[in-house]
Amino acid sequence: MLAQLIYEYNEAYNGILGYRRMTLYINILNQTNYSEKYIHRLMKVIGIRARIRRKKSNYIKSRPEQVGQNILHREFKALWTNQKWCTDVTEFKVPSQKQKLYLSAILDLYDKRIVSYVIT
Repeated sequence: MLAQLIYEYNEAYNGILGYRRMTLYINILNQTNYSEKYIHRLMKVIGIRARIRRKKSNYIKSRPEQVGQNILHREFKALWTNQKWCTDVTEFKVPSQKQKLYLSAILDLYDKRIVSYVIT
């Protein structure tokens, strides 16, 4: 009888129910008290598995158009000021407006101070 309920709920919900949600629906809708382990074992024996939904991502992967040479070779210590500079661009989203701010800062690796920055 319980196997028939599992088949019915699997068909009704298009196979997206895992054993946890299956147990929840069976217990609430039928006023029963089956454990998750019991439902899980039954689903394994019957051969019913949840269909995993693919995660939707809003991020579009892209390749950089231009890549600079690796001149520093991970040696981020400088012996004197203005010997080595690094830069980075950071993007900020403004919540009240639909625009983005970009911060570009130049860092001196000798004393870790900001030499210059631009916000656009």
